[in-house]
Amino acid sequence: MKRLNFLSVLFVALFLTTTIFAQFTRQQAIDLILNDVLSDDMDNIDVYASFNSFSDDAALIDNDNATNPYAGSWVFYVNDSPFAAWYHQCRYIFVNASNGDYSTVGKEIYPKFLLTDYEEISSAVRPDLIAMDGTPFVPDPQKVESNYNYALIICAMDNMRNISNVSLIFNVLIQNYNYKKENIIVLYNYDGHNYSNRWYDDLDGPLEPSYDIDGEATWENIQTTITNLSTDLEHSDQLAIFFTGVPVQIAGATVNMGFPVDANIIELYPAYDLSQAIDNINCGQMILNFDVNSASEVSSLFEATGSSGDICKNRYLTGSTSTYENNYAEMYFSGGNYSEQLFYWASAARGFLPDVNAP
Repeated sequence: MKRLNFLSVLFVALFLTTTIFAQFTRQQAIDLILNDVLSDDMDNIDVYASFNSFSDDAALIDNDNATNPYAGSWVFYVNDSPFAAWYHQCRYIFVNASNGDYSTVGKEIYPKFLLTDYEEISSAVRPDLIAMDGTPFVPDPQKVESNYNYALIICAMDNMRNISNVSLIFNVLIQNYNYKKENIIVLYNYDGHNYSNRWYDDLDGPLEPSYDIDGEATWENIQTTITNLSTDLEHSDQLAIFFTGVPVQIAGATVNMGFPVDANIIELYPAYDLSQAIDNINCGQMILNFDVNSASEVSSLFEATGSSGDICKNRYLTGSTSTYENNYAEMYFSGGNYSEQLFYWASAARGFLPDVNAP
């Protein structure tokens, strides 16, 4: 009889525990978020729901956390500016899996395992695309390749927008500014590979198949590459440096840039540390183009100060965004496959809009 009573008590306890943590279902939580909590914002935001309830905090891509206030929660990630590059405003909404209470935590970066642990349940309204005919590039038979132009392209995160940006930069430099392919160094993603389009690591298309990504965009490899450039380049050379798809975080007086550790984590590094390494490159001109958030703030750290320790005192820096301003995707011609700044820069350089369906 004692054994029977013990089992009865255990069964009741398990039933109560299950009831406590599952009585507000995932679908109820989704209905609450979409029809009540976020109903006034739906046209302007992307919303993701966790597949499973969380007892832990929500882990973010940069190793930060959004604190979970409940013993069990359905987690909703809300991208408040879907067309902007990171960092930017976003929210995490925790819905109590017991009773439907909810709590909101403001953050500026997306969660780890977004593509596997979350489901997109609503998306912002996208503009209708403007129809256009892509203009193919016509090679100049009189073209003379430069022996003195070099470029370093750094892209931290692999997605369609970022690989499109990298490919566009790569091709404009070759086709319109006479760079040699072998003089363009591309550092991309945590492992040096693209997985977001069918061209893989070929940046200039199928007519001349090639592997054009030279290595990973990790902090260590970037530093090694800069060290090598400081040895290889001479005062008569020109180096163009492009940052695209690199998260920028401004916290207080520090400007940080995010570079990957692996497929699921980025680490933040002071942009000033990188600018100090670039000070050692002895080239006649240095043109830095920052296709990132707060571009003017980042670029200011790379200006030659004119001190006796500077090797290169003649630099031209460009950036489309001021402090705390976001870099946005180009939505009207390419549907977000390119950044605005680079897409229109390439259009101006070429004299026509790029073909959005070609690398």
